[in-house]
Amino acid sequence: MPTTTGLPKIDFDKTYRHPPSPCCECGKKLDSCNGPGDPPQAGDFMLCLCCASLNVFADDGVWLRRPTDEEMLRAAADPTIQLMRRVALKVAADMKDKRDVGSI
Repeated sequence: MPTTTGLPKIDFDKTYRHPPSPCCECGKKLDSCNGPGDPPQAGDFMLCLCCASLNVFADDGVWLRRPTDEEMLRAAADPTIQLMRRVALKVAADMKDKRDVGSI
């Protein structure tokens, strides 16, 4: 069933808190993530909802880092990650629109 974004619903039943870590692209401090199961581990992907950039949990499983070329290719081939990225892009655009309207 489509959601308000017009995209299918993705069920992420758990929210995980972690120490603030900046998005590797926009610098937004990210301190939580949602997922379908276990807490994030080193090498797991995370999308920033401010800019929709792909981040990866570093070896400590807490801090974020830029994805390697290999990880980018793997993410590009994963339909679930691509769907999540489309949702993140829509959320980021909606957030930007709301900020722009508020600044008028």
